[in-house]
Amino acid sequence: MLKLQNVKKTYNNVTPIKNIDASIDKGEIVVIMGRSGTGKTTLLRCIDRLEELSGGRIIVDGIDIFDPNCDLLTVHRDVGFVFQNFNLYENLTVEENITIGLTQIRHKSKEEASKIARELLARVSMQERANAYPYQLSGGQKQRVAIVRTLAMEPKVVLMDEPTSALDPSMTLEISDIVRSFAEKGITFIITSHDLDFVSAVATRIFYLDEGIIYEDGPADKILNNPSKEKTRNFVNRINSFNYTIQSDSFDLYKLLEKIMPYLASKKFELNKMNSITLILEETIMNQIIANSTEKDSIILLLTISDKTTIDLKFEGLDCFDFELKNTNEFSDMILSKFLVSKKFDAEAKKAEYIFKI
Repeated sequence: MLKLQNVKKTYNNVTPIKNIDASIDKGEIVVIMGRSGTGKTTLLRCIDRLEELSGGRIIVDGIDIFDPNCDLLTVHRDVGFVFQNFNLYENLTVEENITIGLTQIRHKSKEEASKIARELLARVSMQERANAYPYQLSGGQKQRVAIVRTLAMEPKVVLMDEPTSALDPSMTLEISDIVRSFAEKGITFIITSHDLDFVSAVATRIFYLDEGIIYEDGPADKILNNPSKEKTRNFVNRINSFNYTIQSDSFDLYKLLEKIMPYLASKKFELNKMNSITLILEETIMNQIIANSTEKDSIILLLTISDKTTIDLKFEGLDCFDFELKNTNEFSDMILSKFLVSKKFDAEAKKAEYIFKI
């Protein structure tokens, strides 16, 4: 269906894409992941021929889309793009934004185009906004319209740049269902996303981009849970974690808990387990970390959920930390011992790590 052959892109002596080779089958849902600046969006723009290549070829359903004889309209008919900034026509209603391509490019009648638009809008709970204009919509609503507009055209390949960035969890679930249903019809999806819940719900395959190449390529389950390469492993761990900076002299536990609760909720923890985690955080930070730090320490907390029962707490930047942990708070010790599996400290690296079972 889609072949990337030695694809290269250079901007002003900067080469975000050095050499990308890949073959993607019909109906696959490929998610591209990677740090900022690794060329994820650039690669999507090249596949849609919005950027000229510096080298290589891109072949969609047997057609070299950069061949001089390939018509740009043909490319945009076969390759749809859901942009992160939506790119809706501000002077058209929601329904008109969707039907304009159906009537002008797919040559559907107005009645048929309207029927398709309203059916898809209903699937994303937007049917009542069919006659609204983009300026009357929230960011999440605009994103849903942009997704529907692209899928209505039934292209061979759909490109999506961070499609769930403006959506709440319930809407993300609906978009996941739509993506899977269209993939079952044979549409190929290539998506950039760091939303692990969305990625795990839709991806059949993941490309991890680094150093201008596909650094690691594999089934979604393997890349998300057991990547082979260190950079991929570090990246997945980082985006699957909660980060917070603790100032020893002004730490506010309630502010931390306020920020961390949505993260825990997104992991679908039961209330009793969320309560256990907040208790662990309170006792570890207040009676272990801060109690053994100086007032000037600025400490980075990294919380990672390994599975539904394992919590990994890492602390970095412990300049004056007492690694002997001569804690005299017996109540704190009693609580932590109930959950604690292991703890280790690296004085040279200024790091501490605790692993808990809940």
